[in-house]
Amino acid sequence: QNHNAKMKLPLLLAVLFTQAFAFAPPLSTNRRSASQSPIFLSAEADVVSPFDAYQQGQGTLVYKDEVVGTGEDAKAGDVMTVSMVGKLYPSGQQFAKNEEFVFELGAGKAFPGFDKGMLGSKVGGKRILRVPPVLAFGDRGNTKVPPNADLQFECEVKGIANGQVEVMLANLGSDRLAGMGLMVLLLAISPKLGEIFH
Repeated sequence: QNHNAKMKLPLLLAVLFTQAFAFAPPLSTNRRSASQSPIFLSAEADVVSPFDAYQQGQGTLVYKDEVVGTGEDAKAGDVMTVSMVGKLYPSGQQFAKNEEFVFELGAGKAFPGFDKGMLGSKVGGKRILRVPPVLAFGDRGNTKVPPNADLQFECEVKGIANGQVEVMLANLGSDRLAGMGLMVLLLAISPKLGEIFH
């Protein structure tokens, strides 16, 4: 009888062991329904863009287009009309707000960060530049920008001019309409002026 009991004991333990695992909850505490996203991120989610990875003092210009714009890419020699907000990076303190200015791209009339950073932009485009000190005001700074400051510019391209008339009108800036009116007037009276000085 003792022998039969010893033979039945392992069988009984095996049955109890199987039943316990059949009704036990899953070992993982991460319970996710089928409708939830998987726990693993895609490879792209781990990629950080150069713009987002920008660090103070890195010496490299980066930019991001929030709106691409339309038309031809801006190239060296074009006269650009740009509205911009200037901020210290990374504090975000503004030193220039909604300023519109006109400059010839690549001619050295703007600091190097603009000459390089606005290449390839389009009319209507909105581009954010992060500019290291070496491509901005350097170790001198100015009245609103401390020395060796990294800068962020939020730019909107208002116009790109590359013909003589277009460039002349672009250089008139906010007086563009007045300039156009003056040109029309001069064209209208030019034959009479010719008669007078003939």
